[in-house]
Amino acid sequence: MKLSLLQSKWTALIAGILLYGLTTAAALSPRLNKAAAHNASGPSGIETAMTLPPWSLRDQEVDQLVSELKKEKDGAALKEKQLEELASRLQAERLEINQVTQSVYLLQREFDRNVTRVKDEEFGNLKKLAKIYAEMSPESAAVVFRQMDDTAVVKILMYMKDSETAPILENISKKGDADAKRVAALTERLRLALRTNPLAKTK
Repeated sequence: MKLSLLQSKWTALIAGILLYGLTTAAALSPRLNKAAAHNASGPSGIETAMTLPPWSLRDQEVDQLVSELKKEKDGAALKEKQLEELASRLQAERLEINQVTQSVYLLQREFDRNVTRVKDEEFGNLKKLAKIYAEMSPESAAVVFRQMDDTAVVKILMYMKDSETAPILENISKKGDADAKRVAALTERLRLALRTNPLAKTK
């Protein structure tokens, strides 16, 4: 009776051990299969990243940040160079414009100095003076003209007829080479003045 009971206990113990082993094996089998499949296919990028040490991930972020900063610095340097080149071109163009403006100003001054202009308020007075000197003898008119400046003489001659101005200028030129040069300058200024006011002789 005791032997039978003992055999029964051992049988139950062995059966329990076998049942526990089978249960444990069944529970671990899916995990082992998944691990085997993972090892066979190779680790993915995310899983690889998860297996990397933390300082490795930080190094990659720092390298990327350094690369982006370098690109931004290179871009800023290129823009700065372009701005400097533009500033140089603008400075050169500004100097060229100033030179042209100065040249135009000097030409205008020279032109204004050589060309005699008559203001509207001077017209009536000049017509009267031209009539007075035309009625004088060429010799007397020449004496008076020698005392006037060239601008005043030209303004009066503008309103005299050619037949009236010629004898006066001839008398002025007879006094010497200096007077002859002055007559040449007066005739040139009279020519330019009549070009700017072609109706002066007809008024």
